[in-house]
Amino acid sequence: MDACVNRDGPVDACFDPAKNPALKKQISLARRLYVPDAVITRVIQLARQGETAIDFAEFTTDWDSEAYLTVSGQNSNNTIRVTDEFLRAVETDGDWVLTARLDGSPVKVMKARDLWHKISRAAGPALTPDCSFTQQSMTGTPARPRVRS
Repeated sequence: MDACVNRDGPVDACFDPAKNPALKKQISLARRLYVPDAVITRVIQLARQGETAIDFAEFTTDWDSEAYLTVSGQNSNNTIRVTDEFLRAVETDGDWVLTARLDGSPVKVMKARDLWHKISRAAGPALTPDCSFTQQSMTGTPARPRVRS
């Protein structure tokens, strides 16, 4: 940010590394220190908006630190289990009835394949969302989604 102040040239030139040698030098140094280009660009944008400093939060590795409060659930195992009946409905593009947890009453009817895609997106890249299943998942054995390597 300090390098964006170029007192020798036009005001808009101070944000252009081609016109501001101090900025060019600092960008080169930042890249050598493996600072991502997106971060460099963002700092220049903030300087252009009038910011003069950036306050970076500092976290310790202590179990009681604020850092651990910000990442709740990252070490949790959020497992889902789907039945063979549900997988057959996905393969045939059939309907699936969503039921209430407490009394089992029907809440909503939707296409099983649409529900599978929602589950796949929520699970992230570990779950294969292409609706292809192994033969084992159709034989009564608990289904396991394929994991990408």
